[in-house]
Amino acid sequence: MRLFLGLDPGGSKVDAVLMDESGVVRGWGVGGPANYNSAEVVAQSYEDALSGALGPSPPSELWVGAVFMSQRVPEWFQARGIVAHFHHANEVEAGFSAALEDWGVLVLAGTGSFVHARTRDGQDLHLGGFGPVLGDEGSAYDVGLRGLRAALRSAWPGARPTALARAIPAALGRESAWELVWPFQMHQLGRRDVASLAPTVDEQARAGDAVALAVLQEAAVGLAEIIGVALDAVGLRGAGCPLIGTGGLAQGSPLYWSMLAAEALRIDATLRPLVPPVRPAVGAAFCAMRAAGALVTPELRDRVVETQRAFSRAVVAAPTA
Repeated sequence: MRLFLGLDPGGSKVDAVLMDESGVVRGWGVGGPANYNSAEVVAQSYEDALSGALGPSPPSELWVGAVFMSQRVPEWFQARGIVAHFHHANEVEAGFSAALEDWGVLVLAGTGSFVHARTRDGQDLHLGGFGPVLGDEGSAYDVGLRGLRAALRSAWPGARPTALARAIPAALGRESAWELVWPFQMHQLGRRDVASLAPTVDEQARAGDAVALAVLQEAAVGLAEIIGVALDAVGLRGAGCPLIGTGGLAQGSPLYWSMLAAEALRIDATLRPLVPPVRPAVGAAFCAMRAAGALVTPELRDRVVETQRAFSRAVVAAPTA
């Protein structure tokens, strides 16, 4: 039976999933960040993810679906005598494949963010993806940065008290938010560090903290505005298209996704919000399967969902469809 590997490098981590042609997940590996990092860091991130997914006895041949593949990846397989058939996917194709959809609005909210709209006849529009300085609206970085600002401003006269004042610095091993100012200004706190604060904001929001709830809401509004632009630009407003949420924040925070979906539905009540029950790395593997002539069916995806439960990092937390 043929084996398929999906690779999804991102700003916080590299995911790698190994599955067979029937949809049984055989392995899952996670490495460090890939985007906005040195070649050495990226190489180690791929090494950790691939080694984790393939284990100590890797197969002699497999089909690979990779999003933004580093040149180090083919070299890694060659050095181990593994025959690898590569299919170069991208975040958009991996996202649609994970959702088993071929049209609609794909919203990636991970470390970074983008919105991609596709009509039934194949017209595409890609918005966002400009990185942490120029974009990343509604991303984990955006949420983390807003949370950090809220923690700092909580000491201002008249500011609302918030648990973020202690929770944000604690998440980065500090006692006070002020201790984070200098490391941030000197770029000692990177994109991944700031994005890692999003789960802390989410946790405090779920506990009822009003400031944390406002942070999530503001981030959701920013990303929903881009969804509205995309809908109008390609004529999908009112078409009843899928609204697909993918990425670590969209798939990891049911609260954030509910806010984002609600904001999008205010723009277009006919949208059908859904979160794929598998991560983009699985979508990349699905792309490789299709390229190799294998069928990707709802039943196969159900088998992936069932068998990926053995790997905690693979599980999607957000409500799925």
